[in-house]
Amino acid sequence: MSNLEESIQEQIEIIKEEQAKLSLLQSLKLDVPITEDYFHQLCETPLRYNKDLLCEIASHIFPMATSFEWHPNAVSCDIDGFKIFIPTSRCYGVQVDTDYIVYHPDESTSFKYWYEDKDIEWLQKYIALIDVKASWYKKAQLRNNHYYKKWVLPFWWLFKIIPKDIQENRNRDWYSNKLGEMLNHKQSTYNAQLETYNQLVDKWRVYFDKVLPVLNQYTNDIYEYEQKNGYCTKFFEKVREEIQKSNLTAN
Repeated sequence: MSNLEESIQEQIEIIKEEQAKLSLLQSLKLDVPITEDYFHQLCETPLRYNKDLLCEIASHIFPMATSFEWHPNAVSCDIDGFKIFIPTSRCYGVQVDTDYIVYHPDESTSFKYWYEDKDIEWLQKYIALIDVKASWYKKAQLRNNHYYKKWVLPFWWLFKIIPKDIQENRNRDWYSNKLGEMLNHKQSTYNAQLETYNQLVDKWRVYFDKVLPVLNQYTNDIYEYEQKNGYCTKFFEKVREEIQKSNLTAN
């Protein structure tokens, strides 16, 4: 076959392909279900760049969705508070805009910084020494974390600690109030972490109970939407585990 014949054949194939696209557009009906394969066939035509019409077609895929928006490689919409991306490229499936996984907080370690728990432990020990009327020496050892040598302690206690305690009225009530403040702060921190966790669990219960069945009517390929890192399904696995833990705790 000559170069001319090859060029003619190439043009014939291009024309056939374009005619097939035209026939597909002419046969477009929005009153029938839009399957995943059919949607991607449409996206192989210039229709992919028709923002209004492509969003309208996507609205027939998920009639319950709102806030349709065209993107260069996807159409996004909102289903029960979840942002869903329907790829218009040759990538199949749908993508779900996720958030960071939040794990159930541990009440014993709910503080952000380890030294806050150490301060609580120290206050509890020091109040216990006051209650048993421990010697100044034992209290001095705890106050300086057993740092000073034995012969230094009397001078440190006499000339630094006693004046400071007198000046600031550091009696048992003072230490008890400090302990109460820190325990209240720790409880508040834990409560805030627990509320954030419960919000995540409640939100994703809606996803698995209501949104996922809707998505599965269109495709079984559900991915986490990550523009930088590509596809990932680990988030869904982890959040399922947290929901299961929450159900066990509730029971």
